[in-house]
Amino acid sequence: LSLDGESLDPGAAAAMHAVRGRRVAMVFQDPAGALDPVFTVGSQLRRALRRLPGVDREDAHRRALEALAEVGFDDPEALCKRHPHELSGGMRQRCVIAMAQAMQPRVLLADEPTTALDTVSQSIVLDRLQRLAGERGTAILLISHDLRLLGRYAEEVLVMADGRIVDRASPAALFERPPRPERHTTSQRLVASLPRLRPGPESPVPPGAEPLLRIRQLAGGYPRHGPGWLHRGAPTRVVKDVDLDLFAGRIHGLAGASGCGKSTLARMVVGLVPDASGSVRLGEQELLGADRAAWRDARRRIQLVFQDPVTALSPRRTIAQCLSEPARHFGLDATRARLVRALQAVGLDGDALDRLPRQFSSGQRQRIAIARALVCEPDLLIADEALSALDVSVQAQVLAVLHRLRDENGLGILLISHDLAVLAEHTDEVSVMHEGRVVEHAPTARLFSAPTHPWTQTLLAALPRLAAGDAS
Repeated sequence: LSLDGESLDPGAAAAMHAVRGRRVAMVFQDPAGALDPVFTVGSQLRRALRRLPGVDREDAHRRALEALAEVGFDDPEALCKRHPHELSGGMRQRCVIAMAQAMQPRVLLADEPTTALDTVSQSIVLDRLQRLAGERGTAILLISHDLRLLGRYAEEVLVMADGRIVDRASPAALFERPPRPERHTTSQRLVASLPRLRPGPESPVPPGAEPLLRIRQLAGGYPRHGPGWLHRGAPTRVVKDVDLDLFAGRIHGLAGASGCGKSTLARMVVGLVPDASGSVRLGEQELLGADRAAWRDARRRIQLVFQDPVTALSPRRTIAQCLSEPARHFGLDATRARLVRALQAVGLDGDALDRLPRQFSSGQRQRIAIARALVCEPDLLIADEALSALDVSVQAQVLAVLHRLRDENGLGILLISHDLAVLAEHTDEVSVMHEGRVVEHAPTARLFSAPTHPWTQTLLAALPRLAAGDAS
């Protein structure tokens, strides 16, 4: 292992401490684990920058604001005062990227840095990293399962399988159709699984069908902290007057920029955000203001798969315990055979039941979180960026499971995703959120062929494409 011709010993703690962060920086895949929940974003950025020689408190604050602005934040000063739990997954990821690039490293290891970002934020961040490579000579290793991003930004693509590099090619050669015979089977499978921007035929709602979930004028958000620890200010309106109808047997896509309110909307539907107004009706039952018994039944019928599987699964419990807990809570059978079937539905085997979450990759943990939701036999599944940590071949497996559950069991699905290609290929209709509001709603084929709102047009224009025909 060497850096700029200098040999490095990974076992030498003092030498590696001098290298980490300053000469070699890393953007981790899990921003929640990379940020300290106790400190504000600004204090963490300043603390990292103060490690650089000649950087005082004032310089550190100025550079922190510049770094946050460079990754697309409009009000860096306000963001510096917020804690990580007050930010969406995409916003936390941009903060981690800002911290890494502010150190001006010689080598930047970016491990899935854009999994939680929408197409516009992806372009902002990766264009900035590309400039960093050109202007400062920074070498960047971009680790990603998003082949479109690699096709647009990488100069050379390495493909790994079973811990080894099995293929090496330029993006143009890797994405050739049909593939060359020398391409490894893993490369061919990844490229073949890549969703194309090709919506299927329009599938209208059957006449007279009643919504499974009806949302009207839903608004609310989170309380602001006042001057003291115990003072709560007026709530911030994150979601603003949203109307939405979700039907059994249909997949409804929800797109939008990170921080626009998608995840907050999902949490409001299951009662995790107390400051909510409007109406959320599940069948004939109004949920806002309902008693505990009504909410208990609703939370079994509406299962939420969270964006971050690391914090959604208890690190001290085996997978069997994680899966059986919600089933027992709702009075359902929790036999081992039932848990095995749930895991097999998402492409895992029964051996996983006796292991701990930390023994799985992030993508495997996300599939376990989906299996836990399926154990409860829901009527509606809300998948909040549940596919963002999965490579395209595993995405295809999970999406096939969702389609089968929709077709065989009439499961309604709200698929929240910034991956527009996934929404184009796998949803019946799509709603687009911007600054807390639904600004456009249409059948999938119509929205992708003729978007009407400027923000929808911006999202589609920022989507990386492998070739000119990718949008056909």
